[in-house]
Amino acid sequence: IDELKIQLITVDTLPTVTTAFGHSALRIYIGKQFEENDYYIDFGEYDESAGFIWRFLKGEAKFYITAKSMALAYTEWDKTGRGMYASEFILDSNQKKVFLKNLLELIQKYKDGYEYDNFSGNCVTFIRDLVGATYGNPLTLETEKNRRTWRQRVIPYSNKIFWLRIE
Repeated sequence: IDELKIQLITVDTLPTVTTAFGHSALRIYIGKQFEENDYYIDFGEYDESAGFIWRFLKGEAKFYITAKSMALAYTEWDKTGRGMYASEFILDSNQKKVFLKNLLELIQKYKDGYEYDNFSGNCVTFIRDLVGATYGNPLTLETEKNRRTWRQRVIPYSNKIFWLRIE
């Protein structure tokens, strides 16, 4: 388990409803990057068929936690022209075990999908909660210096799309 690497993957934004806020995922690998033991864990897969936005706005769209090869994920994101950034978590062997245990429990819990929620059920919140549980300290968005509201945080992203402007 000492050789295991766990990374946060952050994906750039684009000016569409489903890409305006970027994306986050996990990368878990042992050995060489982009080979057989290099996995991309996505917390935001969804059915892109007709009517998705309407189902999403009504709170009826299902999202899924999926795993695929990092090479495949990289190729898919590269086609969109969005940048990907990796940040490695510094974890000891015990923390890696805790992280993997909690990740497997999360995948099992939501094997049939989940409903998106800005505060408790999306690609960022699942990772936030996994990291907090691993370090034994819940992560929060606020600091004493930066007391911005959720609305203040999303305005720069939503204003890129005409019908999402909320100012």
